[in-house]
Amino acid sequence: LRDARYFWDTDTKKPLREFAEGLSRVLFHQKLGSVADKVVRLHALYLALKDMLPAVDDADMRQVLDLMKADLTTQMVFEFDSLEGVVGMLYARKEGLPEPIARALFEHRLPRRAGDALPEIPLAMAAAILDRVDTLAGYFGIGVRVKGTSDPFGLRRNTLALLSIIQEKGLDLDLERALRASLNIYGDMVEEPDAAVAAFLQFAEDRLAVITRDEGIPYDQVAAAIASHGRRPVQVRNCLAAMARLTEQQIQDLAEQTKRLERIAKEPAPEVDPGLLDDNEKALHALTDGPFDAVQEHVATGAFDAAFSQLLSWLPIIAAYFEDVFVNHDDARIRKNRHALLRAVFDGIVAVADVTKIEKKETAAE
Repeated sequence: LRDARYFWDTDTKKPLREFAEGLSRVLFHQKLGSVADKVVRLHALYLALKDMLPAVDDADMRQVLDLMKADLTTQMVFEFDSLEGVVGMLYARKEGLPEPIARALFEHRLPRRAGDALPEIPLAMAAAILDRVDTLAGYFGIGVRVKGTSDPFGLRRNTLALLSIIQEKGLDLDLERALRASLNIYGDMVEEPDAAVAAFLQFAEDRLAVITRDEGIPYDQVAAAIASHGRRPVQVRNCLAAMARLTEQQIQDLAEQTKRLERIAKEPAPEVDPGLLDDNEKALHALTDGPFDAVQEHVATGAFDAAFSQLLSWLPIIAAYFEDVFVNHDDARIRKNRHALLRAVFDGIVAVADVTKIEKKETAAE
């Protein structure tokens, strides 16, 4: 306690901004520069992702980004590193900085472990997301991967923290766009950005699948939602919530027809030629116009109940098509055109959820 009192008295003689000036001497990673370099990147990343983050005052955000790592150079955190973030908040309050700024200096560290609290105020949420995205982009960008239980750079912890924040707070963050923006800021430090993006997205989707299945949601429904929306975790949650309101029979019927479309449409033409369609094909073709656009709009706005309702209304039309039309016509042009039509309808369905992932189950109707 005597040491802590000494560190407090000594540290608080200086404002946090002076401590931030020392971050150039704190290494983030030997290939990724100092923590001061990280702070510069965070400012650029905020501008790139601002439209996907909670709405905050730009000046307040700049101050948080400038100061949120400042306590790393204090004597208190040097001796008691578990107090990182807490010290920043307490020193900010002592200095008389606005309370939202002080809280964000602590809350941006949340969650620190499984079951920990999440950041509550918008400034902290935005800072927490930016911090994790920069860290994950940097490490995946230089080729670091998680192997088994070995995770020395905390990639699993940071990914789970990022997913928890954006899902629980309902933030529609596009993971691919976020990571690419961050990798672009890293520039030449990253040699294979596409490989880094692919590796991170697979890793994040795997983590998302685990935490979602742990909530008791059927694994095949989780797979269907992630296959279509894994880059936008909030959309995964919206999709699954709507799917839970469908009956098992509705899910099975939709999956059966979608699998049939995929199974048959093996050699589609580049696009559908309406001039090659017979009269009994036009009802199915009509789905690829206004109804398809409506489904896309429902998905874009997270209105998955409406999207699934639209898809279910397609099922009788799809069934009638297979009843009335011989798809694999001897004329290659007609055959490929019909395959293109089936592929277009298939694409409209899997834009909502890739229900080909749904396993066949017996239902009461069977």
